[in-house]
Amino acid sequence: MALPMVYFLIRYSEYTFSSEYDVFTFFLDSFVPIVFAIFSVLVYTGVFAQEVSHRFIVYTRLRISLKKLLSIKFAANFMLTFCIFFIFIFGYFVFAYYIEPQIGLVQYDPSFFALNGTTAKEYTLHQNTFSQLFKYGSLTYGVVYSLWVAVNAALFAAFAFLLVLLVDRPFLALSIPFAFYLVQSFFMGAFGLVKYQFFQAVFPFNYAQQPIWTSFVPTAVLIAICLILLGYFKVSNRMERIQ
Repeated sequence: MALPMVYFLIRYSEYTFSSEYDVFTFFLDSFVPIVFAIFSVLVYTGVFAQEVSHRFIVYTRLRISLKKLLSIKFAANFMLTFCIFFIFIFGYFVFAYYIEPQIGLVQYDPSFFALNGTTAKEYTLHQNTFSQLFKYGSLTYGVVYSLWVAVNAALFAAFAFLLVLLVDRPFLALSIPFAFYLVQSFFMGAFGLVKYQFFQAVFPFNYAQQPIWTSFVPTAVLIAICLILLGYFKVSNRMERIQ
């Protein structure tokens, strides 16, 4: 989680930043979109996969049903991933908007906006998807966008969690969400539907601003997949095999 900061401290002097928004997006527009699904899964689901694979979850459970225990672990997986990613994104937002300006590492050059006959604030408002929220204040943008990334991270963690319960090979179960994330983004780009990529839905920093609802499309698909997997788990005999 500290790697974007390390990268920023090494490279910031080589770039020209026009506003605090540029600094914020710099943290998230390098390698973070690529590894997003991996880190989402590794927060908790990797440990859970080991518990299932080695049957620790059966041997160490308390005097509660396995169904209730799995429900508790599913909720813990979702909430822990959500909280970590919210803190991750919002922490970088706070640094870009409130801490860095006090430190003065970045020398801002707003001349770009002057050449375009607009102000930095007006430009940022129309720069990327979700930046529409700046009309309600920078803090509103920071909180809402952080929540959005956190929700998507938690959904990918839930996706992996359900696959661990359904697929006998833990590595395969943990790899499928990342593969799905990459393949979906590739095919959406190949068919000219870039605005529906997971890349752009979660980290929309290198594409023209779209209505915010477009980001909900791939997320809705992910929710549907999770619900289908959950329904299949309930009607299958996987619970008996885990026991």
